[in-house]
Amino acid sequence: MGVDVPKNLIYFIYYGGKLTHYHRLNLRLLNKYWSLFNGKKVVKVAVDGKAFLEPLKSLLPSDCEIEIVENNRILGESVHFIDSISRVKDGITFYAHCKGVSSFLS
Repeated sequence: MGVDVPKNLIYFIYYGGKLTHYHRLNLRLLNKYWSLFNGKKVVKVAVDGKAFLEPLKSLLPSDCEIEIVENNRILGESVHFIDSISRVKDGITFYAHCKGVSSFLS
């Protein structure tokens, strides 16, 4: 008989106010595997200013609780990683991100 280890998820989404092919693809996969995560699920959505989030929210799992955070163009998701990882105490944790961009502009 095996021990049921909590499987946590930390997921970071950058949303610039426009859904992209990358958002749709990543979030379709997130939905597919959502039920595997039986522990803590930390989902943060970084936005620039005030973004209309309804199109993005419609692609997230129905029981997904998200935290809206301010995007940091220099440090990206690393700004929010310490807070996210501190929320998961036990088990194993899967970390992923969905940036929704196809090119990097310097």
